[in-house]
Amino acid sequence: MGVNDSNIWTVSRRDFLALSAGLITAMTFGGASGARISHAADINFPEGKCGGEKNLEKRVLVAYTSKYGSTGGVADAIGKELCSKDVA
Repeated sequence: MGVNDSNIWTVSRRDFLALSAGLITAMTFGGASGARISHAADINFPEGKCGGEKNLEKRVLVAYTSKYGSTGGVADAIGKELCSKDVA
């Protein structure tokens, strides 16, 4: 990099590419701040079966989605209630 007479920075193409690559790398990996990329804890989804082979005509699938695992308890409670009503 250099400075010309009009006090405007001039950057060669090679310097620009090197600076850009360094900036992108720093942004991608969190820079020199030591920040780590964190991930959510593993979520254990409840899984239940009821009725076995005795009641194959009344089958119900209780499906849910969860970002943090909170709806798993709701789906488990629904499944247990259906099981108590003899719906497999």
